[in-house]
Amino acid sequence: MTIAFRPDPPVDAPKIVALVQQNKHIKLAGNDKLKIERALPDVKHRVQMLRDVLRQLGPPVAQDRAAV
Repeated sequence: MTIAFRPDPPVDAPKIVALVQQNKHIKLAGNDKLKIERALPDVKHRVQMLRDVLRQLGPPVAQDRAAV
């Protein structure tokens, strides 16, 4: 699976780094993607894995729209 982030994503960068360091099956794929390399038996398990990864990244970080 690959998770692609939009430009200037509302995700805390240190959480991404910690996620990659703590999970050998998750790797950075360029500046804007995470690649999850794990064999899972079916769609149900893949969706659950995706939910778990997103949950570990936490809720979106509030961005200052005035700075744009």
